[in-house]
Amino acid sequence: MQKTQYKKSRYWNTMMMNQKIKSSDGSLRTLPMFANVYKMEGVQEANKKNDWWGWKITLDKSVNDIPNPSYIVEEAKHFHELVTSGSIDPAPEANNDNDDSGLKDVTPNVDSGVLGS
Repeated sequence: MQKTQYKKSRYWNTMMMNQKIKSSDGSLRTLPMFANVYKMEGVQEANKKNDWWGWKITLDKSVNDIPNPSYIVEEAKHFHELVTSGSIDPAPEANNDNDDSGLKDVTPNVDSGVLGS
């Protein structure tokens, strides 16, 4: 995440921490971060000096509202196995603004099988 998006990151963390549920003893408990689905959209932003793409993050729904939750659990387990085995590196790619030679198109499409699309 770029520095211009740190405020969005803090907002998202606050949004997740504000999701509460009343427990059986009547106290409010904070839901785990994975208890809800969040929609992330790329939006164009600008100031006087420049323009860039940023994130718009909104609360979409509870995971309890997902039609096939077992599929998502299996996908998450598979992703975890790939990361822990070292088959994939979850670290973000380095951003080198001066070098355009290694750019690749990472725009998700219907065939890419991106979870949540």
